[in-house]
Amino acid sequence: MWQLYVAFAIIFFGLNDFTVKKIKKANPEQILFFQLLSASFLALIATIVFNDLPNVKFFHMFLGIGLFLALMLFYLALKLGELSKVAPIFGLNVIITAVLGLIFLSEPFSIKTLIGLFLGTLGIYFLGGKK
Repeated sequence: MWQLYVAFAIIFFGLNDFTVKKIKKANPEQILFFQLLSASFLALIATIVFNDLPNVKFFHMFLGIGLFLALMLFYLALKLGELSKVAPIFGLNVIITAVLGLIFLSEPFSIKTLIGLFLGTLGIYFLGGKK
């Protein structure tokens, strides 16, 4: 089931990046404001519906700050650069996440994992590198 969630997340992120690049008149700050406003509203409704409000910690708000900074810098990069270059380089976050999972969460490590990380990094380099 998680594969289905990932597939839809990939589609939505891809559509989001394309749409942000396509909107030329709005500033990245405006785009991010309305995205986060609508996402916050939907998250609040989901939290109330699933009755998870007591489980929200103050630390969770700091995660929002990190997300805001990451998206703001990404959108600024999209404004200045080509989508076909910026998006693959931004994709390095996947490699960083996997490495952090291996180091700090003691996720299983194998040669297959190492090769996958290497090939992923190499692919991102070729997609986002200079001409």
